[in-house]
Amino acid sequence: METIKTWLPCSPGFYGTAFEADEDMKINNIQQERKGNNLPELPYDAIEWDYKEYEEAISRDACQVIENDLKDFVTKIRFEKLVSPREYNFVNDSIDIEVEISRDQKSKIMEFLNNNQDNFQHYLDGQYTSCDGFISHYSHDINDWLTPDSLDHQHKLGSILQFVWYQVKINDIYIEAPAMKDAAKEMGIARDEFQEAVMQDNYISAKNYDECCNYNYCSECGEFYIQQKGRSTAAVCSDCLEAGKCSGEYIVCSHCNTVIDNKWEKRQLEFTIKHKFLTYDKVVCSDCKILFGATIAGCSV
Repeated sequence: METIKTWLPCSPGFYGTAFEADEDMKINNIQQERKGNNLPELPYDAIEWDYKEYEEAISRDACQVIENDLKDFVTKIRFEKLVSPREYNFVNDSIDIEVEISRDQKSKIMEFLNNNQDNFQHYLDGQYTSCDGFISHYSHDINDWLTPDSLDHQHKLGSILQFVWYQVKINDIYIEAPAMKDAAKEMGIARDEFQEAVMQDNYISAKNYDECCNYNYCSECGEFYIQQKGRSTAAVCSDCLEAGKCSGEYIVCSHCNTVIDNKWEKRQLEFTIKHKFLTYDKVVCSDCKILFGATIAGCSV
């Protein structure tokens, strides 16, 4: 039994593909939880997404799916690491793997390639023929690939397993494909089935999910905080309020921490604050003034 390092066949990467994280469902769940907890809608930037955990889970499941599909040709496919480019102009993410393979399995792969030479040549032409904007580092001559040492090569093994996988999947779905160049539709079906199997039960998660669902979010400092008992929904935390910080979009009562949304009351407060008769940390809403006898210096709200 040998262990050879290579790359995972058929993985499309994450950026701009079916494997790219879809945050929409999780955002909807969070906003619904907040609504049920009488909390305002949370801004997107407040959510800390666990992209690493998600991408590694996808990578490991992708390895398992390919291993199952190629069980007659390999013994084990083990996830090693995810490699992401600095820029996605020309390449996408790649999954590095370790393949456990026996001598008998190597012989079976070479036999498979020899029995499907026409398809394999079309595959190599499509993958490794240089053209405008692409310079191939590998030959597309089938004779350079139909050698035993190709299965020990770090790049070639992954490419050969990818061809075998496509051919096996096409045969499995009972679609006749006399040449790979004419099998684009069949290859697309195989890719879709692979991606669907990998994506099943894999969703992006938020590192701070509990805070997102249950706590207030300060529009000034960007931190979560626990709402004090008896107070209504606030736009800023107590620390920011006491420091005189308040978003220009909001005016908040310093007593109950409630956003003042009555347009007439807000307009009068904005006037007094603008002319420095009042500071944000001294603002009191009309309800608190009536209920608790609070006074507002320089303001007759």
